[in-house]
Amino acid sequence: MTEKELVLNALWTTMSKVIFCNIETGEIKYVKNLPEEEETGCTQAKTLGEHVRKVAAAGYVYKADVEGYLKHVELDYLQEKLREHKGSVVYSYRRKDGDVYSWFSYEIVKPKNDSSENQWFLFLGKRADSESCLMQDTMHMLSITYHKILRINLTSDSYEIIKTYEEEQNPEYGISDTISAWFRNFALRGYVHEDDLEAYLLFTEIGSMRKRFAESKDKQELKYRRLIGKKIHWVSMYLIPSTLYAKEHEEIMLFIRDLGEIE
Repeated sequence: MTEKELVLNALWTTMSKVIFCNIETGEIKYVKNLPEEEETGCTQAKTLGEHVRKVAAAGYVYKADVEGYLKHVELDYLQEKLREHKGSVVYSYRRKDGDVYSWFSYEIVKPKNDSSENQWFLFLGKRADSESCLMQDTMHMLSITYHKILRINLTSDSYEIIKTYEEEQNPEYGISDTISAWFRNFALRGYVHEDDLEAYLLFTEIGSMRKRFAESKDKQELKYRRLIGKKIHWVSMYLIPSTLYAKEHEEIMLFIRDLGEIE
């Protein structure tokens, strides 16, 4: 067996599922399947969207992870992420493994010779390694501590919601297609205490954030009062550069922690 064959064999053994997917249409071709997915008809799906919905409906995805799982395997989302990262996208979730749920990872790999004639990418699924499990357990603990977690791209004025109160995704809370508009709308609709309004607007102004992170990669924090439900609470907003932060890709993470209702 050649060295190349040894490598390919090792990779094949590691993967629990392998699917080819058309990046434009979502059409899929099954290469390697999980036996339980074959038994419950998940592999009869013709598109990636249909396949992942069947997987979730069959109960293989942990209930609390279903929403995130469906979002992160949506074709529009994958198209956007592959354009951004030009290589691969990785996501982990908890999947049923016998009578328990264990961490499972998938990786979307875009071919190097991407062209109009080559519109297929690989969907690779495997049981998560110990480092991935530790990372996901850490994120789970963070989601308990912080009521809002966002990934923000200051360069493109865009964001991805990792966690937030469900009601705050409604238009009445000022949610917008851009993070700068969402910050501003949220404050000007009365959800930020009037005495903290100026400091909040200055702290969350996108030009100001870009300038501060260009000067220093230290954590940034703002304490302010805001409405949660019908009560005023003190909260802390933390901004930190992500591991992907670069001059041409100013990606940061936002965490908001509830410090408690004001007596």
